Amino acid sequence: MDQNREPRQDSTSRKRGRALALTILGIIVVVAISSVAADLLRSRSLRIDPTDRPIEVDADGYVSSDNCRSCHPAEYHSWYNSYHRTMTQPANPDTVKGDFNDVALELDGIQYRMQREGDRFYLKIVGEASRHEIVMVTGSHHMQVYWYSTGEQRLLSQNPFTYYMGVGWVPFRSVFVRPPEEHRPVLVQHYGTGRWNDTCLNCHTTHGRPRMGFDGTFDTEVAEFGIACESCHGPSEEHIRVNRSPLRRYAQYFEEITDPTITQPNALAKKPASEVCAHCHGIFQFRDVDAVRSWKKSGFDYRPGDTHEKDQYLFQPSLAGEEPMVDQIVKNDKELVRNYFWADGRARSSAREYNDMIETGCYKRGDLTCMSCHSMHQPLDDERSVKTWANDQLSPRMDGDQACLQCHGSFVEDIAAHTHHREDSTGSSCYNCHMPYTDWGLMKSQREHKIDSPTVAESVHTGRPNACNLCHLDKTMAWTAGHLDSWYNIESPALGDDERNIAGSVLWALRGDPGVRAMIADAMGRPAAREASNGAWTAPILGVLMDDPYDAVRHVAARSLQRFQGFENFEFDYVVRPHNREPVRPIILERFLRNLPEAKITEQMLLTPRGTLIDAEVSRLVRQRDARPFVLYE
Repeated sequence: MDQNREPRQDSTSRKRGRALALTILGIIVVVAISSVAADLLRSRSLRIDPTDRPIEVDADGYVSSDNCRSCHPAEYHSWYNSYHRTMTQPANPDTVKGDFNDVALELDGIQYRMQREGDRFYLKIVGEASRHEIVMVTGSHHMQVYWYSTGEQRLLSQNPFTYYMGVGWVPFRSVFVRPPEEHRPVLVQHYGTGRWNDTCLNCHTTHGRPRMGFDGTFDTEVAEFGIACESCHGPSEEHIRVNRSPLRRYAQYFEEITDPTITQPNALAKKPASEVCAHCHGIFQFRDVDAVRSWKKSGFDYRPGDTHEKDQYLFQPSLAGEEPMVDQIVKNDKELVRNYFWADGRARSSAREYNDMIETGCYKRGDLTCMSCHSMHQPLDDERSVKTWANDQLSPRMDGDQACLQCHGSFVEDIAAHTHHREDSTGSSCYNCHMPYTDWGLMKSQREHKIDSPTVAESVHTGRPNACNLCHLDKTMAWTAGHLDSWYNIESPALGDDERNIAGSVLWALRGDPGVRAMIADAMGRPAAREASNGAWTAPILGVLMDDPYDAVRHVAARSLQRFQGFENFEFDYVVRPHNREPVRPIILERFLRNLPEAKITEQMLLTPRGTLIDAEVSRLVRQRDARPFVLYE
């Protein structure tokens, strides 16, 4: 017994010794790796950077997403496959989507050529001796804007043409709701030289610093191109330093506390959590001249988990009376307000979702945040493709009614009783009624983020289309008001003859402002709306919009028309102004009459029983438009 016990003790001791040795070795390896990681943190300062464009530089505790990858590979992978990452990228064959194979273009009498030599891309202005090298790309999902070096430090200027995915090269001014040439001198915003350095970098990079000199030059630096890890989690240098210790990391698995060296938006209270997104998805203004000067030198003071109120205030008309700076702008710059907001103060352009969300009862009286529906990292058990998730970064099942039913579960038993539509129809979609397509951006309608119920009163007061008439394109606002009163006791407002007798979509298409006209043109091509209203009858109305003075309206109208039978291959260059070509309306009407839809045509569509437009009424409504130049800021 005693003879046998000793060897066992030796064996156990040897095992313990080996385990201890392995642990020590592991610690040594981790420390060595940490040392290498520390060197990596300094590596960006050692490389040779270009001198003719903005560059990535570690500063103020920002050290780039590359240093997050080793410890957070899954999160890094999902971020890498998101469109946030590709908001801005240096120009190279992997990032440039546009056709630069010596493409000839013309704009305002000036000829341009898009050229490529090897891995480099150029804008050539015909008649000039030199050409401009494209060094930066903004966007990768819907369109790409290209920036070229000016040769003045890191100051960039803009290619006047945008590459619009699925369409091709389009003048930059034509992919936004902006006035025709004769009104452009009145515009508040100017797109061109310096625009990227002092504006675009705010939301298209991580911790952008304009570094503007007194002479107007820029030595612009960013922590990282695109929206990266530190945009949401804050500077991570300290987090990486303290977590080089494997013992600390191991201990954190057993602690129910958040690491204080990094910001976790999901662990924040609802206001600071949502403000992480609001930094880019809200409308803010600088508090004073000193704040502007500080930003032009070193960027924003805001850090995730912090508040924007240090140097900015939320520009929200509903805050008038509470925020003096808002009072001042609302009173003195009505055009600026008009170009950002509807008459009731709701934001009307995409990427401004925060302004609307905080006006929602679900936020004011509940726990709604951006993360209630969206996830910045795709969950490991999400069965959707990365591309599907990346489109809008909605969490699993949040692309349907579950987004609302997760809190409003009482409607689950009988949704149709609440919606008065078939349960399997688009009319029973929570989103379609409570978050309709009444924001605009990237040449299409987007869902608004003030979760609310449709009313005709708001449509009359603000000019904003309501959810019902956006789907039932053939119905009047009086029809909608009657149903809302009957179903939900929503009182009908006083309505004029037009609202009682002409389809709401037609009224908005003809007398609405340019943003509304583009929105209705988009709705007329949406499959659900066409199905609900036998939408082929809208072709003549789209023909009117294809002669609109605003480029974007013409494009969206043509895009919707091409979704109709008989118009699939209808050729139309929306950049050409109406006075420079033959009117398109007669051509469309002639083809429409050859293929009259089976749906009943009524006068409320402003069509005769034969399908021709009631021209006198069309002209009357067009004359009622507000003719002031209009810019819809995105």
